[in-house]
Amino acid sequence: MLSMLKKIPNEAIVYIISFIVHFIAPHLYVHFCVPDTISGFFLSQFMVITPQCQCIRWSLSVSSYLLNNMWILIATMILMKIAEYTGELFFMGDVISSKISLKKREVKEKSNDDDLEIKK
Repeated sequence: MLSMLKKIPNEAIVYIISFIVHFIAPHLYVHFCVPDTISGFFLSQFMVITPQCQCIRWSLSVSSYLLNNMWILIATMILMKIAEYTGELFFMGDVISSKISLKKREVKEKSNDDDLEIKK
């Protein structure tokens, strides 16, 4: 079992832990910080500042941040794999700008060739 855990990438472990925390934190917050009763309604304004409620809110915030960044990491990894297979970069408009610069270079070379032919 331990050898199987060593094969899991660290990013996947962070994603799984973040997902679990993100799922559990709101349930804990509702249970401890905003109970579903009339007295809970009035007590919630005081419970919000307690350390356990602040900790639960913080863990929800951090897990959301990590999940968001993990999706960005996954998308970047997929795009890098596509770039390896196609030989083109898809980031920040590089494909478009590189094609435009190639066309400009081709036009410039063609005009230089025409000038050389005229001079001959």
